[in-house]
Amino acid sequence: MAKKYRVTLELAERDELEALLRRGKADVRRLNHARILLKADESKWGSFALRRCGVVP
Repeated sequence: MAKKYRVTLELAERDELEALLRRGKADVRRLNHARILLKADESKWGSFALRRCGVVP
């Protein structure tokens, strides 16, 4: 059974992740993780957000 987590980011956390993506000067794995967290936060459909980022749960 897959674990389900609800992602809710504070405004400061969202800003930090968006800044990280804007700079683009980080490890690819870290950038992908930031994209996934942002998509999961803006979408109530967690698995849908993951598929949009290219991650298959």
